[in-house]
Amino acid sequence: MRLLQWLLAASSTALTVLAAGPTHNRSFENTNVQRTIELGGSLTHVTTTFAIKALDTTGPNVYTFALSKLDQDKTSLFEVKLKGNTEELKVKKLGFDAKSNAYLYSVDLPPMAENASATLIVNSVLVHASTAHPASVKQEEPQCLIFTTEAYVLSPYPTVSERTKIRLPSPKVVSYSAPKELTKYASSSSDSKEQATGTRSGAVITYGPFQDLPVTAEALFQKEDQKLLTIHYEYDTPILSVVSLDRSAEISHWGNNLNVQDSVHIRNDGPQLKGHFSRLELQQAKYFHKTQPQVLQYITLQLPAGIHNPYYYDSIGNVTTSRYRASPPVKPGQQKSKRSTSFLELRPRFPLLGGRPAVTLKASKLTDQHTGLIYASYTLPLRSHLAKPLVVATALFGFFLVGMFFRRVDLRISSTPLKSSS
Repeated sequence: MRLLQWLLAASSTALTVLAAGPTHNRSFENTNVQRTIELGGSLTHVTTTFAIKALDTTGPNVYTFALSKLDQDKTSLFEVKLKGNTEELKVKKLGFDAKSNAYLYSVDLPPMAENASATLIVNSVLVHASTAHPASVKQEEPQCLIFTTEAYVLSPYPTVSERTKIRLPSPKVVSYSAPKELTKYASSSSDSKEQATGTRSGAVITYGPFQDLPVTAEALFQKEDQKLLTIHYEYDTPILSVVSLDRSAEISHWGNNLNVQDSVHIRNDGPQLKGHFSRLELQQAKYFHKTQPQVLQYITLQLPAGIHNPYYYDSIGNVTTSRYRASPPVKPGQQKSKRSTSFLELRPRFPLLGGRPAVTLKASKLTDQHTGLIYASYTLPLRSHLAKPLVVATALFGFFLVGMFFRRVDLRISSTPLKSSS
């Protein structure tokens, strides 16, 4: 009986150690958190700076980040760097944590002594975080977007001071929310309470500073204290999205070239047109230099330098006009510049309005920061390398034999010259 009790106790202790050991990381404190949100059209860039301090020396040196479901669904890029370093830290996805009511990510930090400090910079990109509001407008009406985010940055660590800045593309702000509940974590001065509910200066709206925040990545805090911020603003540029992109590349060793064909499904994600489209109003707007931001009139494609014979067609036939500005190829050893890019401007016969797809030229949550070079390596048998020179050599040798044949063989009917009669 005693042996059975001892075995049960030993197994329980072992399970406790195994369960608690790997998940018990070092304790940190956020001494300062600065979040900057740059609003745009289809993309929203967020830069969050965490000034952290290590509180103890036990456990793995791992720092954990938290994202709400609102941000997780729209986050396309999540990068972490130590301030002063160019290399990115490897980010581990830990998945959804029910206790935190958030999606957790972690990074391994270099060794830190107790009370040592470090600064982490998190760059993230949100896709389609801003949506058209109202969803439909008349052709002459402005294009307005609405953006929603949480007031407090989620973190599994307490925070001493925090501030959020929202930068807009222009000072044309329709409205922005100012929840009075945000004064709970502001200092006692009247100015601090006013700043906590939001202050605007031109195209920048600032919330905070907030003081002595508890752990915000916690279900109870998010239910009772977390508030949503809503920004309603004008956006003067068409919102273009790539719904799908298929690229095929064909390498020709005979022609010594690379043939690339893209099939792109493009969509205008601006507000839908209310009523009918008027080309007269569009021409009047051009004459009086008035913008109609929800109307996309042309698309400019950046192509590599040195390409030749570009072609295109759209889904309803070749009804799109174009203008191609070629750039000479970059020579070996020559540094690339902005001029080493060719441009193809496509102008559809009918402007692309909000909610309508257009040009078909043929990933999920992709942004311009995902662009990069794709290297394709392949091997060829020896006969494939020798095929072209052998064919050329055989053809030349054949022409040589034919020339020798016609030179050495007399094809005349008679070799005796005809005598003329006197």
